[in-house]
Amino acid sequence: MNTMRQTILILVFAAFGSLGFAQDEEPAEVTPAALTPTPVVTETPAATPTPDESDEMILPDPDPLAGSPTPTPTPSPTAILTPLGTPRPTPVPIRFLPPLSLRDTIERIDRALNVIPPDYSSDGPEDIPVDSLSRMIESAYNYLRLRNDLHTTLANYEWVEMEKAGVDHQPGLADHDTFFFQPPMQKISSLSFEAFEGDVQVHYLQIWDEKGQVRETYDTLRERPRTLLHSLPRREVFHLWRRTTISRIDIDYSRVDQETEPEVILYGGITERQEFIKTALHHLGHAQPNIRTGNWFAARSDLLNARDAVDGFLQDVFESNLY
Repeated sequence: MNTMRQTILILVFAAFGSLGFAQDEEPAEVTPAALTPTPVVTETPAATPTPDESDEMILPDPDPLAGSPTPTPTPSPTAILTPLGTPRPTPVPIRFLPPLSLRDTIERIDRALNVIPPDYSSDGPEDIPVDSLSRMIESAYNYLRLRNDLHTTLANYEWVEMEKAGVDHQPGLADHDTFFFQPPMQKISSLSFEAFEGDVQVHYLQIWDEKGQVRETYDTLRERPRTLLHSLPRREVFHLWRRTTISRIDIDYSRVDQETEPEVILYGGITERQEFIKTALHHLGHAQPNIRTGNWFAARSDLLNARDAVDGFLQDVFESNLY
């Protein structure tokens, strides 16, 4: 029993000796202050290096299948939306009836002049009813042409023979003749043709004055054909819009029947009575293309001259008691 107790005590003392305690020394008391704290380590993020000017930034290669990148459009400083202009006014058509008298003709011309005020230039406004204005002037022109075709002034004409020529036969072609007059024929207001021994068709006629300038041109491409019927008292008359001193006449004509050999006599008409209606027709004929092209200054000038001519004719009629 005593042996066992000695053995236990030896083991206890051996255990304490392994802990570093002396056999005669009591173990020191361990306090919290005596404990050494464990240092806390705080991680600091790595600083981002600042690239130098000499450094190259390496970018990933673009996808070859994706195409070129589309840049973001930068608005242009001039690409500023402007408000739309004032819409063009719609021209109001002119309502009219064809003239039935010379007074009606003057009234139609006055209405046209009211549509074209005197301050309009070639760049006139866009609200002029060109189509109806042109038709109204055309109706006035047609009426004056009917009055002119009555040949009311022919009784006052003195006819002088100017030239005589035969019409040659040229298959498929017209015969061309040029007549020169030395000295020039003065104060010619009309030309008249008379055919003998066969009918003749006039295709082209051109009249030159003493200065070598073309005064009048008649062309079947623009006018109705003129046929000279032979052996008839009626002559085909080509009116000049004013008295002209003629130095040269060019004419193209042909035979209607190729078996005939016609001759043509050219007459010149001289009168002291002024041809007001022919003058009005001349100016109205010039006003039409000026209206169509918007040359308002020239159109107004032509209309004023035509109105003065028609008014002059009325005064001449009343003074001479022609009707």
